[in-house]
Amino acid sequence: MTEPSGVELVSAGYFLARPCPRPAWVHGGGSLLPEVLLTLSTCLTDVVPSLWPSERGAARPEEAARVVGYEILGDGASEDHSIVCTGSEVGVHATLGIGFNGHGLIDALPDARRAAEWMSEDGRGEPVPYFPWRLALYDRGPHGDRA
Repeated sequence: MTEPSGVELVSAGYFLARPCPRPAWVHGGGSLLPEVLLTLSTCLTDVVPSLWPSERGAARPEEAARVVGYEILGDGASEDHSIVCTGSEVGVHATLGIGFNGHGLIDALPDARRAAEWMSEDGRGEPVPYFPWRLALYDRGPHGDRA
């Protein structure tokens, strides 16, 4: 697939998720990942997949969001697998030298793309293609609504 010239990312919709406690079984434990994770992985938290731009108001994502990092998710048929679900954050760190921020995410898109390519190779993680997903936080507006 060829990307259009000059386009890095396109916001095609929104997923809503709450920060979740790092499960005890996560391999990276306290050495690589924080106690609370931001994730879109349906293995780790509930995700609401149906909020689209026309439903959330006038603010464009680029204007209202504070990007906090990138998560590597495997595109499964009915669920998205985080590299955390398979313990692969340890391999990403040890093999590629990519670290994780205070949200358990990768800071830079080029690093996230390298991690996704590495995860998509045979024998790593779930047998699905992996992609970087941009996660952003939205501040509440003056009336308690989202920006």
